[in-house]
Amino acid sequence: MNEQFLITEDYQKIIRFINSIQLNKGDCRYSILKHLSSIFSYHNLTFLLVDENGILTNPLGLNVSSQLCQMYAQYYYKTDIFHPLNLPTHLPLSKRAIRTADIMPYRQYENTEYYNDFLKKDNFYYQISLPLNIDNRLIGGIGILRSKEEGCFTNKDVEILECMSSYIAHYLLQFQNTEYIKRDNKNHDNCIDHMPVGFVCLDKKQCVVCNNETAASICKSILKDQKNTNHVEAVINEVLSSLDISVITSSSCIHIQHGDYNFKVALSIIPDFYLGIETYYHIFIYKAAADGKVNQVHNVNDYGLSQRELEIIVLIAEGLTNKRISEKLFISVNTVRTHIDNILNKLDANSRIEILYKMGLIKNVKSNSAGMVRNNN
Repeated sequence: MNEQFLITEDYQKIIRFINSIQLNKGDCRYSILKHLSSIFSYHNLTFLLVDENGILTNPLGLNVSSQLCQMYAQYYYKTDIFHPLNLPTHLPLSKRAIRTADIMPYRQYENTEYYNDFLKKDNFYYQISLPLNIDNRLIGGIGILRSKEEGCFTNKDVEILECMSSYIAHYLLQFQNTEYIKRDNKNHDNCIDHMPVGFVCLDKKQCVVCNNETAASICKSILKDQKNTNHVEAVINEVLSSLDISVITSSSCIHIQHGDYNFKVALSIIPDFYLGIETYYHIFIYKAAADGKVNQVHNVNDYGLSQRELEIIVLIAEGLTNKRISEKLFISVNTVRTHIDNILNKLDANSRIEILYKMGLIKNVKSNSAGMVRNNN
């Protein structure tokens, strides 16, 4: 290609195009095609995405019939001379705008299935393709079509499109990543809404950030003051009123029984762009079992506790000494001490009373009682 420098007006159009697509709030593909048409007078365009198998598919057309797009997706992508799998090896991989003549002579092109059975039907003859690559990975492609009467694409057209190729590719990638995040968030929200338990998220100030419908329904049934319309916030404040949930670590949680329901409070630490990390509290609400404490302990093994350790926690909650626990479980006092030491380490606790607090069996760690030291003989 003979080098041809673009004039000032061309660069102004390129800048206007880049600014215009960045202001778009809808489908990025349609926006790109629309502005290519309005700013550069490329009127017949297609925009394709790459699937997980590296196939150009899902064509979107502007002034190109939907029937032609469907035909391409169903079969003619296989015959597309511009498809990366069909490009000749002599064509440089770095080439960012490819014309028909770069691939083969027009006489040869006129005998191809791609032209005769596909493009010719809609009176298209000339084509220029814009592969969209990120780090040598194809993520999409734009095709611009013209009839014989409209004339072939010039060197200036190639230069303009090559100037914009990387901008369009990065904009498409940014849009795709944003859409993936939206999709994942929507899927997450749907999962949360359909959970069989109530879910409430609090920020580090213990203010409600969000909750699912199950939590709203449960809290409404719990709340005695039906005049209060903010049922979730009212119930959570009531449940947490006597607790210091700041003692929770990422490897622990607190369980509280409130009326007919259990409340599990867990810590969530996630990266934050501004603060480095941000702290949230996740609360799960579910129906309490009829047998109260014992079931509560057995259902909340979030610390990697063994069955024997859970049994010992139940007996600690009943106020038994190490000697009485050993007699009840038919094990030695030293074995009981070893189990309690293991429990303390797993719960990151310093005393028997803190074990009960972290397991949600008491409401206030300050309500210590005699005999609730680290190792009660």
